[in-house]
Amino acid sequence: MKNLIFFTLAIAIFSCSTSETDNDICINNMIQTLDMENYSGVIKGECRDYLTWYTHEGNDYFMLDNPCADYALHLWDCEKVDIYFENSAECQTIMGNMMHQGVVGKGIE
Repeated sequence: MKNLIFFTLAIAIFSCSTSETDNDICINNMIQTLDMENYSGVIKGECRDYLTWYTHEGNDYFMLDNPCADYALHLWDCEKVDIYFENSAECQTIMGNMMHQGVVGKGIE
């Protein structure tokens, strides 16, 4: 019985850490693709670009923002496919239900 509990617990822990690793890989790839750096909690200067991370149904999505600029809306997946321009019906569904996870990247000074 103890072995079964230990085995079940080990599987649960391993499953959670694999998911976090996949998210980290996706986030880091997007930050590199956009030539940004990891967000450390501080954006020096109000007019810097920053990358926000969202999730929907187990998938990661990203939007670029800047408080001083008007950007055309882009909703990228991990492969930097622009969901907004590829399929607007899918984009509206995702945007209506996605969960904001936080700021993950910022423009390089």
